[in-house]
Amino acid sequence: MIAGLAFILISIKYILTSPSNSNFMHYIGLSGLGVGCIALSNLAKFKKIKFSGFEAEMWGDTQKEAERITHNLKRLLDILSTRVIFNEVDLKTLENNRNWESVWELYFIIQHEYKELDISGKLSTNLTKLKSIFIYHSLQCEIDYIHKKFANARSEIENRINEMHSRSEIDADERALKLKKLDQLQFNAGDVFEKASNRTLGVHLNIMITEGKKKIEEECGVDIEITKEVIDNINYVQDMERDGNFAGDERIISLTERSMNYYYLTGAL
Repeated sequence: MIAGLAFILISIKYILTSPSNSNFMHYIGLSGLGVGCIALSNLAKFKKIKFSGFEAEMWGDTQKEAERITHNLKRLLDILSTRVIFNEVDLKTLENNRNWESVWELYFIIQHEYKELDISGKLSTNLTKLKSIFIYHSLQCEIDYIHKKFANARSEIENRINEMHSRSEIDADERALKLKKLDQLQFNAGDVFEKASNRTLGVHLNIMITEGKKKIEEECGVDIEITKEVIDNINYVQDMERDGNFAGDERIISLTERSMNYYYLTGAL
């Protein structure tokens, strides 16, 4: 029991003091904590120990204490795992030359430990949140691109209206009416992370593009061109949202790294 506790204390120290970008050190810490849990768990299973021909009865209180400690340590492993994963995510949002694949590597390490220890815990919740983070970040460039396209279209339309008014082709009342209609054409992605969490971001962006283009063209006669690359990226994420099997997906990781590096270089973060 003492050995198990020693393993656990050392492991917690590794987890809390190891560099945030060291998956190897995290693995040592989490594995050590797992070994400690297993040791105590095994201790809790047996009421008798045989050694050198004699039998020693374990105290019932000791067994109960081992069970209690094992339960609490599994909860601690769950809490620390969550902290380690999302500390890694936070670190990636602040770094240049980010390697977002390491986030999934760390998640899979923790997933392995959970299976070894038969822990349910927050792993599924963490996976859901991780997927939402990757969806959200993977389409940041596309969202920015779409907003700029619609903003530029609105500016072009407003300039046309003002130019027509300056040539007296429309009177002040008609100009005001046209500008009011223009103001009613709002194009905003809204709460992007909420849509990523609901797995509807790709669908929402496609609807926003289709309906926005139609409104601009019908109301103002301005055509908005969206590049094939942007459409392809949105459709890919939309497919991933629908299927749900994209943990560690290389293209999602690549899109995330691209978006985050772009925002890092432009100072938007």
